[in-house]
Amino acid sequence: ANTEPSPQPPFHEKARIFAGVLIGDFFHNLCDGIFVGAAFKGCGDRFGWAVLGSTVLHELPQELADYTILTGPGLALHPA
Repeated sequence: ANTEPSPQPPFHEKARIFAGVLIGDFFHNLCDGIFVGAAFKGCGDRFGWAVLGSTVLHELPQELADYTILTGPGLALHPA
């Protein structure tokens, strides 16, 4: 059985993934906020709450996936 750990990607590749996830998450959440605000302002409270609820349900797995990627063993940003 091979017990050697798999080789880690270089720091600059990990930093690029880290930055991409954070920047993508920022713009994703910004758009979600704009859409929720527009739903409340343009369509009324009832529709606004429906959009907010669906946005929260849509965000839970997305944020969990981001957390898993950013804290996983392949993306440790501290130098070895």
